[in-house]
Amino acid sequence: MKVSYSLAATALITASATAFAPSIPTLLPTSSSISSSSSSSISMAGFGDSGGGMSKKKKGKNAKPNKSPILKPKAQWDRYGSLKKSTGVRAAARVANDGQDSGEWYEVGRVKSEGDEYTEIAVALQRGIIAEHAKRLYPLQFLPKDKVDWAYTTTATPEQEDWIQIDKSTSRDVPAGVEKQIGFEGKPDTATGFYCNYKGGRLVDKYDEGKSLAKE
Repeated sequence: MKVSYSLAATALITASATAFAPSIPTLLPTSSSISSSSSSSISMAGFGDSGGGMSKKKKGKNAKPNKSPILKPKAQWDRYGSLKKSTGVRAAARVANDGQDSGEWYEVGRVKSEGDEYTEIAVALQRGIIAEHAKRLYPLQFLPKDKVDWAYTTTATPEQEDWIQIDKSTSRDVPAGVEKQIGFEGKPDTATGFYCNYKGGRLVDKYDEGKSLAKE
């Protein structure tokens, strides 16, 4: 009788413990969680763009072509030097903010084009480089948010009225590959080292080493 009572008591305790124990769900990945996790991993690897799906921009009949190539200062300086038979034409910039009188022209550098045929296009296509260098050369005259005009002249010692202003619309519908037929060399900026070339301790023209630029 004692054995039977003991077995019955053990069974009762076990049943009670089972009845009040919290149920532990089985954690299995669902198809939606797998998809979400996989998508997050791809986005991080592609810095927010996996290169496919809805994030990819559609190209169709209404897509507008980029007619103005993005030019870099070093590449255009090298191209300037490669155009050995072309003439360097002075380029300038001035402040032209809305609602204000335009400022004075400041020479920023020179442009070249193949056969001297694309001077206006050379200024228009390289206007971003010219404006950036103007703000580098003349930080007090050209503030970071100032709007800028561009111009060129063939006059050796130009006055303000000698500069010929170029509209940025000149950069539209240009000949294919013309960006490889133009170049820009900025005036040397010793503070940053831009467009600086030294020989024998003198600041000289990179493509005409006999010409000193120290006083220009």
